[in-house]
Amino acid sequence: MKGPKLLTLLLFIKEEGPVGRYRASQALGVSEGVMRGLLKRMAEDGIVQVMRAGVMLTPKGQRVIDELLSEVGILDVKEVDLRPLSPGKLNVVAHIKRCGDKVTNGMRERDTAVRHGAEGAIIMVVKRNRLEVPSVYDDLKNVYPDLANRLFSLFKLNDRDVLVATFDNDRWLLIEATIAVAIELKETSS
Repeated sequence: MKGPKLLTLLLFIKEEGPVGRYRASQALGVSEGVMRGLLKRMAEDGIVQVMRAGVMLTPKGQRVIDELLSEVGILDVKEVDLRPLSPGKLNVVAHIKRCGDKVTNGMRERDTAVRHGAEGAIIMVVKRNRLEVPSVYDDLKNVYPDLANRLFSLFKLNDRDVLVATFDNDRWLLIEATIAVAIELKETSS
């Protein structure tokens, strides 16, 4: 297991730990056998500690999370209510550092999120202190000022930063989808 699923697993263990193999495999949509092998390797590498109640992240595991988030430019991931912009489902928003110039119309990023299980995604790019939704809104403040102001207050947004908002009903699936978009944006900029 690599890429978005691995980072999602680490974040899951950090937030939900101690967590058992069954619960982790259910949350990430992989078999228990795959999860058993992965957790065993992570324990051997000192990333997780196996306890009677399940596995917990070690300090080394936290460093691995920090490094992986930094590598893909993710500054923050939060659940955010995006009504009226989003269709009233659970929303997870990832703040990705300075890759807005890699976003054209947001369709490629949305498609990546959907391929990773999200029902959909809204891509927002910061340009000259405006929050643009490519091909939809030049400035979200003109249409949904309260939402735009809330997003600026929740995230420390700078020019060229991107917010990837995914929606569905499964939080961990959404986190994986936002991470997948961040990885794609990072690879595009390399």
